[in-house]
Amino acid sequence: MKRGFFFTLDAIIAVGIIIGGLVLFSSFNEAKPPVLSMGYMSNDLITAVGDLQFFELGSTAYNIIDNATKPVDTNQSALSVVAELWANNDIFVAEDLAEFILDSNVPPEYGVGIWMDDELIYARTEPVPTTITSARKIISGVAKSSPTKGYVARANALDVIKHTSRIISFSPMGAGWYGNADDPGQALIDKYFDIASGVTISSASLAISLHMHNDDEDWIVVDINNGNCTITRDEISWQQQSFYDIKDVKNCLVNGTNHIRLDLRNTDYNGHVHPGMLLRLDFDESTSIPIYNQEHSERFYFDNITSILSDESDSGVWQLVPFHIPPDATNTSAYIQIVGNNIRDYTSGSKFYSWSWWRKKKDYDYILFVNEDSPFDSDNAPASSETYTYSPAQLASKLVTGTNSVVAYFNNYGDYKWGDDDVQIYSDPVNDPNGSSFVEVNYTISSTVPYGHIEITNITTGAESPGDGETFEDGDLTVMFSFPPSTIMSDVYGHLAQRFSYLVKVEADDYNPPSTSIFESPASRAVPTDIFVPTTTFSNSPADNFIRFSDYNNNKILFDTSIEYSFYLPGFVGYGNLFTTLQGATDDAVVRLQAILEPYITLDNYNVDTSNITGVPTLWGPTIAEVRVWR
Repeated sequence: MKRGFFFTLDAIIAVGIIIGGLVLFSSFNEAKPPVLSMGYMSNDLITAVGDLQFFELGSTAYNIIDNATKPVDTNQSALSVVAELWANNDIFVAEDLAEFILDSNVPPEYGVGIWMDDELIYARTEPVPTTITSARKIISGVAKSSPTKGYVARANALDVIKHTSRIISFSPMGAGWYGNADDPGQALIDKYFDIASGVTISSASLAISLHMHNDDEDWIVVDINNGNCTITRDEISWQQQSFYDIKDVKNCLVNGTNHIRLDLRNTDYNGHVHPGMLLRLDFDESTSIPIYNQEHSERFYFDNITSILSDESDSGVWQLVPFHIPPDATNTSAYIQIVGNNIRDYTSGSKFYSWSWWRKKKDYDYILFVNEDSPFDSDNAPASSETYTYSPAQLASKLVTGTNSVVAYFNNYGDYKWGDDDVQIYSDPVNDPNGSSFVEVNYTISSTVPYGHIEITNITTGAESPGDGETFEDGDLTVMFSFPPSTIMSDVYGHLAQRFSYLVKVEADDYNPPSTSIFESPASRAVPTDIFVPTTTFSNSPADNFIRFSDYNNNKILFDTSIEYSFYLPGFVGYGNLFTTLQGATDDAVVRLQAILEPYITLDNYNVDTSNITGVPTLWGPTIAEVRVWR
């Protein structure tokens, strides 16, 4: 080590001798110093300082770095110590050390200075330069404001509280046919749904969109959880021969199974649900990070609906159930089961006006439509109680990408009815799931969500004041929305709201007005409250996206029509900056994780992995050190 010390000092002394010789030579010759010698000088100087180990500088150098705010590694070259001080923003200490090194070894007749990435560390103010040469050296492992060793950390969420939303739709269905004030036609509808135990509801609003009579005695139309909350007919806004209103039902709901019963009564025409009746939930949900499977299986249950016979009219029920198949689904299959009770085997020659022409009622006591305006199946001689099932092989040719619609009729079609009992589409998914009416859909998703992502749902409407029931005069509505930054698009649904409906068209893309056709009603009354919109038509943030709703019969689209759009947020962050303390790296990882999750997710429990980084010469940089010599 001593020998190395003298060898390096010899190199510095040699540089001094060269400079001294040049000084002596200049005393005999007034010409400017030769550029070639100056070039050798800067190269020799940066090589010598780059090879000189810091400990060889002696106690004065150690006294200088004692003033640094952060510790530096002294087991490296003198030039590297200057670079590390600069990287740590100890500029004044770096300047003092550079001045000590250069002034001790370069005669005052020559200007000399040192720079890091073109930032001046130290330079003499005299002499004024006329000829300048420079030499550069790469120093790996340092960069301005970046520590050269320490700790890095990454974090991933384990348990979170999601601030999200959900829509539970009532599809169009009916009917309570005619009657009088004492004995009205009546449709009873029972919907069941679950709210998970980890859910805390922040708001819940029920959009009520119904057709029923507006005369005679008031009655309870909506009953939530067997009397927990009730809404009467006179408490629902009525205009344009229909009822539409939005009610706060937050305090009516419970964690677990919920039940909403609708009682639709009529003395004229029929009682039925219009598109747009839905329950919107905004809630916090405590959950763990999910694993998303490629295999998808879901049952879409019918609501239980009974047409109550009046003395003055016949009975009959119908109901639409939509289901959805994403564009990238493979191995798709569907199974349908429809259970009817109190069906009449009608034998008269009376007719109704149907999808094509006049048809005899006796031939169509049961009618099923699947994605088109011609019956998929019908029954002219049903038993009083019948269960109709359709296999995946039977349905395969009828399935479409996007929104599919199943519409079932018993003893009625359009404005015609011929039941003679309390006809029912039976469904009790809580107590009798396998004996109920449902559509079961199975498919495989080819594109999976990256591991550790969390799905959030947002809802936006076309309404400035939701619940006002107002419409555009043109009869259509375009709703705009956008996905948050740094998210992956998930499912998008349009939730249509109308007072009256016929045949609906939906268009969507990232232009206004949108022009990409998404959905058209395949048949009369095939107007679902929720319509699947593929994300392939949209752009991610910061682009705006648009969905347009219109009705061929110019039936108005309510401002309360909404868009339910979901997206995935990453539940993790990778390694961040290098910190001198373990706690600093840990805190940084948690802060970065919170930043990408807020305001949609609150961390409840998380994991942090840390790593001690040292002796990695390529961690930062490279930094360019430069020595300049002038005369």
